[in-house]
Amino acid sequence: MEPPKPEGMPRRKRRVILVIAVSAIVVAAGFLVWEVFVRPRSLAEVYGFDHWSPGSTVTVVGTITSIERQNTSYGPAVYLGLDGGPGCAGVPSVAGDPTAKYAIGARFQTTLHFQRYTINGDPAVSAPELQCPFPSGLRAIGTVLDAGSLYAGRLFLVYNGTESNGTVHYEIVTANGAAYPPDTLPATLRKSTPLQGSDPILPAGAPIDSFARWIDFGGLQYLGALGAYSEFPIVDEMSSLAAGISRNGSLRFVDANRNGLVDDGDRLDVNLAATGSSTTWDTYQLIIGGLFAAPETYVACTRFILNGPMGPFDIPLPERRDSHVKLRYPGDTFGTTFTSRIDVRPGFGPAPAISDVRFFVQAGGSSGNGTLSNLPISLSNGVSLSLTDANGNGRLDSGDMFRAAGLSNRTSVTLSLAQDNASVGDISWVVGYGEPIGRVPTLTFTTQGTNPWHATANPSFWSPELALNRTLHASLLENGIAVLTNVSLASGTLGTFANGTLALTDSDGDGSLSRGDVFTVTGTGTNRYELDISLLYGSSWPIYF
Repeated sequence: MEPPKPEGMPRRKRRVILVIAVSAIVVAAGFLVWEVFVRPRSLAEVYGFDHWSPGSTVTVVGTITSIERQNTSYGPAVYLGLDGGPGCAGVPSVAGDPTAKYAIGARFQTTLHFQRYTINGDPAVSAPELQCPFPSGLRAIGTVLDAGSLYAGRLFLVYNGTESNGTVHYEIVTANGAAYPPDTLPATLRKSTPLQGSDPILPAGAPIDSFARWIDFGGLQYLGALGAYSEFPIVDEMSSLAAGISRNGSLRFVDANRNGLVDDGDRLDVNLAATGSSTTWDTYQLIIGGLFAAPETYVACTRFILNGPMGPFDIPLPERRDSHVKLRYPGDTFGTTFTSRIDVRPGFGPAPAISDVRFFVQAGGSSGNGTLSNLPISLSNGVSLSLTDANGNGRLDSGDMFRAAGLSNRTSVTLSLAQDNASVGDISWVVGYGEPIGRVPTLTFTTQGTNPWHATANPSFWSPELALNRTLHASLLENGIAVLTNVSLASGTLGTFANGTLALTDSDGDGSLSRGDVFTVTGTGTNRYELDISLLYGSSWPIYF
């Protein structure tokens, strides 16, 4: 039996079917609108969008997993971490109302208003309500470079206010309160060029308009900041801090205490070009010396600057919450062995709780680690480390004192302190000598000739530790047998032995082992020679003839 034909249906039934069909279409359309345009999204969904469209709005919702309050150079801010999958997991992702109270585990909803941005001339899209990936991704670069500067370069530049005329103050902080001559330290200001089209991961015509592209952009900035510098050409430079002012006048060194040295409290003042728009940002590097690329210097620092419509977006020095203490070596006492004393002095940020600080100590070939509350400890070689909490307040602060006992003379010792994932302070010293001045350079040599043999020095950078009257020594082996041992370096003949001599020519007469200085070994042509140059009583650099 054939089914009834539609045209044979009663008119009433046809109307019912039509109403049902239209209703289904309306419901489906409504669901589609809700799903695509209205439904609140998780952060993971927002981060997963292929492109963010300027002018669009997206409601984002999630459970608060972290709360971070900061007093920034742009005013008070609160950043909230939300659940919802990958992306900025563990990092505060959205901006909240700094006057509101929030609780971890509470539900939070906000609307993202995507708009056009420009960064270093590249077109971009983001929402001011998003904290990650912009600007937090770029600020993270600054955090990494700050740590590298302070603990490897021994210097740190920290934002400390902007004058009404736009001059930005960057205060100099040294790792352990040292002071350095300004004539050995140049300064440069570098500004990023547009990156679009300069790398396959950010091709021409590809605006920074998604989470993935912001991460790619940040990666390129990070690589450029680590010393490649191709993305950060120099826009101004100062031959040395002693010059006082840079070539184009945008940099000025201020010797705040007028002692003729570079030390705590001095400043490097900078005038940055205005971005000219409320959605335009630029990135800079402010560099003293050279840390990650040539020309390197024995102390150095790099400050990554995210400059926006109201100047640098940063945390002023008085508002910094990360802890740092200065560790000073005042000397040793001698009994049957040596005991080194290390004093704690104020750095910046709050004094950390002793129970929260981890330590690592290495003395000679032995090491140990733990929390400061576990001190004292003894190492396998008999060296002990103890801490005196001078005021008994349970915090590592001024007046507290470490003692490393049971040491032999000329032992190299390192003490490093950390809280969570951040370094709190560190110091390296040589028993009976003290703390090295800045970083220790690597020595390389070019050999030539045959009896006499010549070895031309090429240190990676100048250092006061390379002075001929400091810790540099030479030893010479002939056919594996020592013929000269730990000879102090000076220009001229260093020593004689049965079959010849060892000499050093200070080619530039600067009193230091510097590029172009030449060691000369005169001996027997058929013998094998090994020249070992040591620095800081430590490992030597061997040269074979």
